[in-house]
Amino acid sequence: MRIQGVDYNLRTMIQNRGVAWFQQHIMGTLMESVNSTPPILTPEDFSIRELFEAVDSRDFPVITGELLSRRMIASYNMAARVGDTLVERMPSNKKTERIPGFE
Repeated sequence: MRIQGVDYNLRTMIQNRGVAWFQQHIMGTLMESVNSTPPILTPEDFSIRELFEAVDSRDFPVITGELLSRRMIASYNMAARVGDTLVERMPSNKKTERIPGFE
């Protein structure tokens, strides 16, 4: 696994620090965006094979489930909403606007 240009052995990291530490620090802290800066790690940065070899069968579905849910949430948030495609945003300095056709 590569984090900010440095290679780490995922199996050694999990064996030395534990799965709980991995979930809190790697899956949590490094995958969170702070102050609109992108996260350091994304789900695409993880190798499923490396995860499979690094954790036991009890923890593998939990970790891959977290990766999948993060990816699905990110995709959902990127998708255009139907309402966004039907209207055009217009700049205004007024608190309320009267738009022809709406009461």
